[in-house]
This record gives sequence, C-alpha cells and structure tokens, in this order.
Amino acid sequence: MEPTLREGDQVIASALPYLWGCPSVGDLVVLRHPFENRFLVKRISRVDGSHISIVGDNRRLSTDSRDFGPVPVEHIVGKVLFRLV
Repeated sequence: MEPTLREGDQVIASALPYLWGCPSVGDLVVLRHPFENRFLVKRISRVDGSHISIVGDNRRLSTDSRDFGPVPVEHIVGKVLFRLV
C-alpha cells in the first residue's frame, strides 16, 4: 500500500476532540509517541476501551503498535483533516 503521507508533508489536524467525536477505526490521527518526545501520524486499526492500536499506511517500514503495543487514547492530539500539497 502506498503511504498516505510522505516525509515532509504537512497536515491540518483538529485539536478539539468534540469537533470529530470519539476515535474510530480508519481515522488518521496525530498522537504523542508513547516512549519518545515526538509526534506520530498513524491510522487507528483498533479501539479497545481506553487504548487504541495504530498502524502506518506503509506497514513494511512503519513503527507502530506492532512494535510498542496499544497506546492510551489520551495520547491522541488531533484528527488529521487535510494534507497540504
């Protein structure tokens, strides 16, 4: 699968959860990395109560829940609305 975003792409994300509701499978979100001081843009693959599993669209090269497990929902910073081209 081709990645939705490439290195250097910029996105517009909604930082206000009430504008887009609860996280859903398939949503592209910005979230805090669980162990490093940086942000990730990943797709939600599973919602399990207070945790989400995330995957990158380029699964062969992605660092995601397959590496560090489910992430608390509180790590979500916003939902990606647009990619700037």
